[in-house]
Amino acid sequence: MEGLARAGAAGIVVEEPSLLREPGALPVLEDALEVMAARREAVRLWLFPGFGDAAPLYEQLQKLPVDGLIIDLTYSSAAAEAVISSGSSLALGLGIVDARNTRMESPAKLTKLASGLIRRIHAPIVMLVPSNGLEFLPRAVAVHKLQVLVRVRNLLTGVSKPRTGRRRRAGKNRRTGRR
Repeated sequence: MEGLARAGAAGIVVEEPSLLREPGALPVLEDALEVMAARREAVRLWLFPGFGDAAPLYEQLQKLPVDGLIIDLTYSSAAAEAVISSGSSLALGLGIVDARNTRMESPAKLTKLASGLIRRIHAPIVMLVPSNGLEFLPRAVAVHKLQVLVRVRNLLTGVSKPRTGRRRRAGKNRRTGRR
């Protein structure tokens, strides 16, 4: 972990897919996170306990030596209620786009959900993210789900035009060699 900040890393996400099914492993995870936290330098340490309902462990997760939690809100409504009722002293990533199936969400519906959550959640940072990694979805579906998140962000912030990516400098096209 040493040197990650010098290499440009802003954060490390620890994915822990079994914790919510095996809550007895929490002390072992806490020990591991303490070691990581002590060696992370200026890099933010995030925990993502995916593939389950985080509501039963939410209070305990808040006490772990991490800077942020990523919570899957598509798995159960209880997780959202736990986050709303308890708030968070940690930064939060709210998994509002379902990464477990190819069904596409409505940006308008997700914007309404996100707006309601953001207004009611007390946390230092709130980010909108997929509910899990997108690696098992077909590429086109995964890209579209990320575009839905961008659309939600734009609707929440009032940005009317989506960003188009990096601007090209005037000059020769790398592929064709033409201007």
